Amino acid sequence: MQAAGKGAEVTEKIPAPGQNPLAPGTAQVILELINVLPLAEPASNGLCNRAEGRVRQVLGLGSSFTETLAPGQVVEVYFTMTLNPDNGWPGAKPGTVLQAEMQAPALNSTLFTVQHYTVALSGAGAEV
Repeated sequence: MQAAGKGAEVTEKIPAPGQNPLAPGTAQVILELINVLPLAEPASNGLCNRAEGRVRQVLGLGSSFTETLAPGQVVEVYFTMTLNPDNGWPGAKPGTVLQAEMQAPALNSTLFTVQHYTVALSGAGAEV
């Protein structure tokens, strides 16, 4: 593709067929849950949605994702849904390995937000 200007060329990375580009500010990772954290405030519905996880692999980063993620790094994550099996979500517990799409922490926060995940392996000692 030629851009305006003499000899200037613009290259654009186009996703492979069947591959969806990541949304800006998101990362896709393989994450092993280490610990499910208690809620800061008691929830009336008893749902758990905070955990610590160890990054096993970084699969991709969307544009403007500014955080550093590396294999072995421990991060605190907030799930927008419950970690209990519910409403089509498979549920997760310590030892579960997830493929997760997460957003970088907001200002003054350390929590990565998981919007979507699938279970890669379940149970303690699960290996990828």
